[in-house]
Amino acid sequence: FFFRVAAVNGVGGPSGEGALSPPVGIFCAPPPQTPPAPTVLTTAATLTIQLYQPTAVQLQNAVHTGWRILIDDAHDADNTYEETPIYDTTVLQHTFTSGIIT
Repeated sequence: FFFRVAAVNGVGGPSGEGALSPPVGIFCAPPPQTPPAPTVLTTAATLTIQLYQPTAVQLQNAVHTGWRILIDDAHDADNTYEETPIYDTTVLQHTFTSGIIT
């Protein structure tokens, strides 16, 4: 799909429209495939999640825009996950240094 827009008001010419914007395209694709489980590296004070570079097949030919890391401390019975979004797609690992319970 491609879209263009124009502003409309009560003045500005016979139809009250401004010039059309440049076209913007979007690519429709299904959601990405379920990723493989990450590799987890731990020390007494850190938890590092190793990610991977997804392929075009795994992404359904869409653009990779980031990661959502969900973590549950498993030290309580609430099954509540805290989310850490990562928007830099060149990042292939993330280290947590707080909230680590040993």
